[in-house]
Amino acid sequence: MTAAVGLMALAMMAQMILMFRAARARFACVGARRVRLSEIALDSRAWPDDVLKLSNNMNNQFETPTLFYGLVLLALVLELASLPLAILAWAYVALRVAHRAVHTGANHLPTRPKVFMLGVSCLMIMAIILVIEIAVGMLAS
Repeated sequence: MTAAVGLMALAMMAQMILMFRAARARFACVGARRVRLSEIALDSRAWPDDVLKLSNNMNNQFETPTLFYGLVLLALVLELASLPLAILAWAYVALRVAHRAVHTGANHLPTRPKVFMLGVSCLMIMAIILVIEIAVGMLAS
């Protein structure tokens, strides 16, 4: 396995761990009896604010990260993993961590979309690199 392949696979796993950590807050809240299951069964507004922030952020982990997983898997399956793609993958994960910190912390609205768009930019650049690599590979064969 090359370093780029390992780095990309680890970036994908780190993103998954970020998502699972958000889910843990919900279980801890119920376990600590800060909310009753009957209160949250049909309405998420019953969660305490700190858990609601994490829950909202967890929902965000099913949006652009799905594109991230697809791009990483495509690079790995097509054997196109490279150091630039690995750096972009880790930049994306770092920006998701930063987005989560803003989203679940002060929720500073001027900052949050900027951090989000930087992460999306990483995905767009990854996609462009993959399109170019695939096209070059097709022309060469």
